[in-house]
Amino acid sequence: MISQAEIEAMLLCANSLKQRCIILFLYGTGIRLKELIELKIDDIDFKKQELHIQSGSYPRSVPIPKKAINDLIRYCQTYLPKKYLFENQKHERCSARSIQKSIKAAAAKAGVRKEVSPRLLRYSFAIHLLRYGISPQYVKQLLGITSLNSLFCYNPYAPSNFVRPPSPLDIETIEVNSHN
Repeated sequence: MISQAEIEAMLLCANSLKQRCIILFLYGTGIRLKELIELKIDDIDFKKQELHIQSGSYPRSVPIPKKAINDLIRYCQTYLPKKYLFENQKHERCSARSIQKSIKAAAAKAGVRKEVSPRLLRYSFAIHLLRYGISPQYVKQLLGITSLNSLFCYNPYAPSNFVRPPSPLDIETIEVNSHN
């Protein structure tokens, strides 16, 4: 697991707004790498501040962290993605490899000694929500998994009260200052 302080350090050390948004989305929403790669501009509901995930086990809506909205808007205005949210210079969707390298570079620059990956960010998203008392049922829904058994590897002692959670980025002390 990666701590919230390590996430904050990675965000502060991001080389670009794009790299920062990739980290914000993977950790802040808990979506899979494949879902991030396939995320289209049309899948973003700016008004409701939600992502509509079409791939994975089943379609679902995931809240966009409040701390990521301004960066998302600036990113879209700066990079002008045409179809996919994260595109390369040819306006094709980014590759899994380029996103993985970007995350590893931010972690290295931030001094994070763990092997940081999109999967670790997703895992940390789930753990942090469960530790804050968010319902395992709701975390399951956000992650797009079909069985609660999948959550037991995250935290077998999570409370069962249901609360619609904010993203882990909106909890505690993570400062998400805009990248200059």
